[in-house]
Amino acid sequence: MHLAMDNHKAIYSNPIQVEKGDVIVLSGRADNWDGHQWLWAKAVDGREGWVPDSLPINKAGKICAAYSYSAIELDVNSGDRLDVLAKSQGWAWCANDNEIEGWVPLKVLAPC
Repeated sequence: MHLAMDNHKAIYSNPIQVEKGDVIVLSGRADNWDGHQWLWAKAVDGREGWVPDSLPINKAGKICAAYSYSAIELDVNSGDRLDVLAKSQGWAWCANDNEIEGWVPLKVLAPC
């Protein structure tokens, strides 16, 4: 169990989501966030967003998702208790008390 030490609000209302093997288009934009490399990508359904640099792989000349990924962020308020289900590139995939899941920056979380 972790405690949110600060508020976090989702930035994108309809974030990118891909399944393993889906073709993705990389824009060439990159960002270093808290020491982790992120790439701007577009999914086949047209949704765009930041993806971890480990997501894209070259498969028979096409750029594809190496694994399923969702960029859904979880809105949290300071004091919220969250279950951390996974960690990746400075973020934690969390579930709140209502069992709603999404990414939260690790820097706003503390073990409790």
